[in-house]
Amino acid sequence: MSPIVRISDATYERLESHAIGFDTPSNVIERLIDFYESLTGKLQNSDDKLQNTSSKISNTSRTTKYSKRPRDIEKERELKIAVGNTLNWGKFELISNSVIKFSSSEKKVLCNYSSYSPEQNRWFWGVSSKYWSNWGDKFYLALLMENEDRESHSFLLLQPNEASYLFTKCSESGGAKKINLRVYKNDDLLHLQEWQEYDVKKNIKTING
Repeated sequence: MSPIVRISDATYERLESHAIGFDTPSNVIERLIDFYESLTGKLQNSDDKLQNTSSKISNTSRTTKYSKRPRDIEKERELKIAVGNTLNWGKFELISNSVIKFSSSEKKVLCNYSSYSPEQNRWFWGVSSKYWSNWGDKFYLALLMENEDRESHSFLLLQPNEASYLFTKCSESGGAKKINLRVYKNDDLLHLQEWQEYDVKKNIKTING
């Protein structure tokens, strides 16, 4: 004996609106249940596919992401000394871990280092306010960088007036001026993001040794 299910008049009228020909309420309910199960099955399959896709993307990201090298302070110090030797401006000493001071003149060079970012094909530096806010006409800026081969190194040397102008173009965060260098697709050349007209190719120098 089939169970008796009592429904309200309003619900019965809704079922009746979905009837086809001489349909019975039972047939209408069965069709609605079939449709519901079919729909939820499709949603579940879609959700499973989405999860699988997300998992594949995540796994691909982990396998293709370049590992960031830990900062090597001693190596950076050696490279900054190499910048001083490459400039060949006479005897010098490295002070404050970042400033090269030449003894035969009043010239100083702020030397900041950036590793290469393969994911974004760019380099990034931050210049503290204690330097850029008091920039003098004898203060040069050397943007030291790890080359794309991640073995050799170069640096971009900006004259005192060029560095001062660049700072006016840079955004500031936490008191530091942010400088970005990257390859632009329109000409496949290196440009400072904040000063794209600057001739990077002309002023970039390879570190000796």
